[in-house]
Amino acid sequence: MKKNYKHLNQFDRDRIEAILNADLKQKEIAKVLSRNKGTISREIKNNRRRLRHSGGNKDGSYESSIANHKAYVRRKYSKFQGMKIRENKELENYIIKNLKKDWSPDEISGRMKLENQPFYASKDLIYHWLYSVWGQTYTKYLYQKRDRKKKRKPKKTEKVIIPNRVGIEFRSKEANEKLNYGHFEGDTIVSGKNPTGNRSKITSSNL
Repeated sequence: MKKNYKHLNQFDRDRIEAILNADLKQKEIAKVLSRNKGTISREIKNNRRRLRHSGGNKDGSYESSIANHKAYVRRKYSKFQGMKIRENKELENYIIKNLKKDWSPDEISGRMKLENQPFYASKDLIYHWLYSVWGQTYTKYLYQKRDRKKKRKPKKTEKVIIPNRVGIEFRSKEANEKLNYGHFEGDTIVSGKNPTGNRSKITSSNL
């Protein structure tokens, strides 16, 4: 019988309750629902009523509404992250196979949708599974053989040389003696600190 990993729903549990009330065995229930016998066995064992007596807990009858609620609560408040992947062997094998191809969890999750796989896990769920006790072995594939971006070093500013530049040691006698206006050198300094509150400007000349 082909295994089906889809969760049981309210309709499935209604049928289980009806078949149990007809005194049929779990093997017959599995055949009617096209499910694995182990799935039916776990469903009845985990989600049947619990009757409290002075001698301790005792298993009661199976009621579909109670079973459906217990299953919902168990999934919602599951103590172990990644349990969905662990319980679905086909899904787990798919993730492991593609992790070994150096795919990221985001790529694996997207590929499931693209290929219309019968199972699905979000990238966050895959990460939860990877860092759980079941998936830690495969964390080594997360960044294996991936090219990490290297930090770029800032480019050094190239020195710009003035075309036809003449060194100061070669300037003419007229320039040294500042005989023309073009030979004068000057600096302008603007300061905001002034007793009058106005900016002051100082111009100096090297004659």
